Amino acid sequence: MTKKAGEKTLNYTCKVSVIVPVYKQWDELRCLIDALDKQTFEKKEWQLIVVDNEGITTDVVNNITSSEAGRDSQILYCKKPG
Repeated sequence: MTKKAGEKTLNYTCKVSVIVPVYKQWDELRCLIDALDKQTFEKKEWQLIVVDNEGITTDVVNNITSSEAGRDSQILYCKKPG
């Protein structure tokens, strides 16, 4: 897996990392993220890592790392889909 230029380094000081591999189910990701944001952990205590296993950029993907979300989020890209 590789990071695209300009992406920040992963946060290794948080308590929980949620890793979500996505392949052809981007429409379900927004619902998952909304549910994760409602967790009782403070947003600074966990990070969201989405692994793009398809190489498609959608509006959902673009909004994941938005600073407005208030959580540490990363998108990793897998070179070989599937």
